[in-house]
Amino acid sequence: AEAYLALAQRARLRRIPFVGHVPDAVPLEMAIDLRQKSMEHLFGLLKISTEKRPELFDRLRTFAVWQVPTLTLWQRDSSMRGSLEPAMELAGAMARAGVPMLAGTDTGDAGVEPGTALHDELELLVKAGLTPMQALQAATQEEERVAVLGEDDQLLVAVLGLAQDLPQPLELGLLAAGVDML
Repeated sequence: AEAYLALAQRARLRRIPFVGHVPDAVPLEMAIDLRQKSMEHLFGLLKISTEKRPELFDRLRTFAVWQVPTLTLWQRDSSMRGSLEPAMELAGAMARAGVPMLAGTDTGDAGVEPGTALHDELELLVKAGLTPMQALQAATQEEERVAVLGEDDQLLVAVLGLAQDLPQPLELGLLAAGVDML
């Protein structure tokens, strides 16, 4: 927890976003209080009782702490497979509660195929209870909203903004049809 605190303090001093995994030794409330901008893989969240979820979801919404469920990780990692259904249920509950969501795939991990993994994640997010539009937004326009970039990153902002100009794949039925590429 000491290294986590030091990292959070440095990020705040430098005014840069603080994102990533929440270590087991760090209570979720502390991560929220330290203004972690996004939390990856639902680590720590699955331990929260159903009764405590509304309060937690309210804090995540209030402080705009983005959740990246990475449901494909829960699906492909054999040590986590038994937790896929609870992870999907939690992701759906958070989406219904208005917790900000992003789509993630851990593309750098072995066995994760860029592109295909994102389509798999979108499919799992929809099965978890997000609407197809919410899932697509979690992979496109929501990425722009969470980005906190410096002056040198203006090109990245412009590139992220392009996602809003894509044709409406949902209207074309592309998600249900097994899109190969956007």
